[in-house]
Amino acid sequence: MGRAELRGTQGCQVQEAVVCGLRTHVALCSSWVDRHLGALYTTQLMAKTDLASGPRTGRETGPRRSWLYWTIATVVLLAGFADLARGGETLAPILLVIGYCVLVPLAILR
Repeated sequence: MGRAELRGTQGCQVQEAVVCGLRTHVALCSSWVDRHLGALYTTQLMAKTDLASGPRTGRETGPRRSWLYWTIATVVLLAGFADLARGGETLAPILLVIGYCVLVPLAILR
């Protein structure tokens, strides 16, 4: 039996492999991004490994701060829906977008 040529394997490494008892040739190709921009996509872990520094200062913790964010978000959303119910076309969308896209995620994350 003759060896078949692999098409479209420019710049690829061709290796011989045994798959299900059959000997075959496999082309191992890496993309242009992997070869040229690999260093840009490799990052260090973002987790803080220095736990000896203790808790972060300057942040108020506890349920009081969380309730404050949720209360502000609720008031802004209710004001947006109230303005929308009375026919507002300018202020209502602005309040609803600020409430849903800024304040609710902020309340969830805090």
